[in-house]
Amino acid sequence: AATPATDTDAIQCWKDRSGNANHVEQTTGGSQPSLTASSTTLNGNRVVTFDSDYLDLTSMTGFENSTTTLTMDATFVTANSNTNNQIFGLGAGSAARFELRPNSSGDMSFGGWSRWASFSTYSADTAYITSGVITSGGSKRFWNEGKEVPYTTDNTGVITLSSYEFQIGAVADGMQLNGEIGDLLLYARILSDAEVTENANLRMQKWGEVNDYTKAPGGVAHGLVLWLDADDTTTLFEDACSSMADAAELTDGISCWKDKSGRGNHADATAGEEPVYTASQMNGRPALVFDGTDDTLMGNIAGLSGNQAYTMIVAVKVKATGATDQIFSIGSTDSGHERIGIKMSSAEVLVNHIQSDTLSTSAVSEGTHIFTTDYNGDTVLAANRSTFMNGGLMHTSDAGSATALSLATNPAYAVGAKQDGSQSTNDTIAEVVVYDRVLSDAERQAVEAYLAQKWLDEPYPYRSCLDILADGAYTIDPDGYNGPQPPASTTCYVCGGASDSCYDDSAAKTAGYAVTPSGKNLEYVGDGYSGFDLWKEVGGSRILRANGMDEWAMETNLNGKGLSSTAFTNASVIKGRVCPPEVYIDDSNKQTTGNCLYYTHPQGTQQIQAAGDDQNNDGTMGMDFWDEHNGGAARWYVGNIQTCVDLGGMRLPTLYETDETRTSDSDYPNNDIDDGSISWAESDGVPTSSGATWTATAVRNQGGDNGYWVFGPNSTNTGFGSSIYWTWSSDNENVVCVLP
Repeated sequence: AATPATDTDAIQCWKDRSGNANHVEQTTGGSQPSLTASSTTLNGNRVVTFDSDYLDLTSMTGFENSTTTLTMDATFVTANSNTNNQIFGLGAGSAARFELRPNSSGDMSFGGWSRWASFSTYSADTAYITSGVITSGGSKRFWNEGKEVPYTTDNTGVITLSSYEFQIGAVADGMQLNGEIGDLLLYARILSDAEVTENANLRMQKWGEVNDYTKAPGGVAHGLVLWLDADDTTTLFEDACSSMADAAELTDGISCWKDKSGRGNHADATAGEEPVYTASQMNGRPALVFDGTDDTLMGNIAGLSGNQAYTMIVAVKVKATGATDQIFSIGSTDSGHERIGIKMSSAEVLVNHIQSDTLSTSAVSEGTHIFTTDYNGDTVLAANRSTFMNGGLMHTSDAGSATALSLATNPAYAVGAKQDGSQSTNDTIAEVVVYDRVLSDAERQAVEAYLAQKWLDEPYPYRSCLDILADGAYTIDPDGYNGPQPPASTTCYVCGGASDSCYDDSAAKTAGYAVTPSGKNLEYVGDGYSGFDLWKEVGGSRILRANGMDEWAMETNLNGKGLSSTAFTNASVIKGRVCPPEVYIDDSNKQTTGNCLYYTHPQGTQQIQAAGDDQNNDGTMGMDFWDEHNGGAARWYVGNIQTCVDLGGMRLPTLYETDETRTSDSDYPNNDIDDGSISWAESDGVPTSSGATWTATAVRNQGGDNGYWVFGPNSTNTGFGSSIYWTWSSDNENVVCVLP
């Protein structure tokens, strides 16, 4: 049998998970890479460590019909940057090999022998989460950590695989790896940009570049240079960013808004010009309210300069559309294409304006919005700027000069006004996100969806009837704004409150669903015996208590006296439901009103003593179930039977809970039974079965022997009338179980 490798073990085989069984191996001792259980560079995950070792496969399958369009994903670390470090190679010969090689000149070579494209420099002991595509024409594209990297040279040419020999950590003619490989994925097709992005995000989550979505908006981390989030109270301070000692509270003026990007690009306010941290501003969340006079937060964005590609996204509540006010801007000079930003003017939003080249979009209403604007860094401005509002494309630039953007190095930025304090806004600003690149559509939508869920006022605030808890027709949006499920009109039913049994709510039963005041989400389904309908929790196994009120049905204790803390879940045995005027719970609560009983179909004939005073004739657990009668005083409830316990926690009925009619016979149980008078259920009780059926009600002294009442058709036993009589515990009668 195969032996899984553990830490430091030499690896003879690395199993392919694609389903194509392209497993790679190394049978030669001394040439086998090893397993490292916890990489210091790749998030503490397991990796395969190479030290001039390699794994190979004579012929890889799956590429025979697609040998010119290829995609790879590789996660790796190299131990040096001054030698050739081969990650993988597929094929052999000039223009016939697909490979990735961080090479001795310090750049990243991707493509194949004589068909390389060289990408930017790389460093040793650094995690690389890369993707690469080779098109049908032979050109190459390369990404690192989800960000596309421009090539320095591209020896464009088609790669035609003529053999399918495959190596990891080497190629057939040498050039071996010193480093670690976390994963390697090869595709015999070109992945779309969206697929490349999705793979990169998932792999960054796994390998530690982004440990969780809280560390980047929408999980898109790379290129993030500014992230201001008013929903994160740990980023708001009453004092300057140089100290960050006085955490802000609601109604405080904000002197420092801490940048969450990790770049330290925090924003400060001048004394007396602080926006106010105010509750319930956007979708019920707090945000920063600006006064329209002088409130401004300012900082610098390290790393931006010149003709900078970027993506800016702002979550804002627009209060007045007629004024000219600045929401967010980068760059301090009003000339020379040195400032970019988003502002309102004359009921329009002017976004992505490179000073002197303003892009004007359509009218914008007051209310909460998410504005996105980007620029790809091309010097021809006319076709390289896009604007989105709430995820929808508003405009693509169709005007402007051919002059490039010219940001200052580490430019200043301002929230709520221009850098000189003019054009102050009275809008509410909740979140600002800036990247030093153009996001792909998939990435942009991920960030916008994250912001929309958080900040946009939900047009349909109800996710389910549990959010309403009132009867009526409502528009329900099950997964909220921007979720894939559309909103729909739904009628909600609420039952289980005081004097409102769900079993009496005919409209809810017809609809087949309801909620209770405490938030139980119910469906009315035929999960009982022979399709009996009962109220059951959606997606679960608990059922509503028999009285239809806002409680789960609970198992009885072993002896049937009292309810346990364990939910009853065996709905399939329940044949019906009745509501006697009085229901037994325990000896202190024999005559409870407002309760009902579930009951089962007959469980077959057996002796009470089998679970009573002599269970299975060996006394096992007998007294846990039964209070031995032995000719003592008659009682309405004496004990339980094993059969009912085994059905999931039920009990025998008392005689007064059955459908028997009380008679005047002197020996018939009456209101003078020793432990109290009762009201008879008669037609509201557990119905008669096809044969005599046990109850838990004892008979008066019968010569010192145990006697118990049965109900149903008479047979040969001692009794009174045609349907009710007492009989000995050793006799065999039907068993019907009940549950309050």
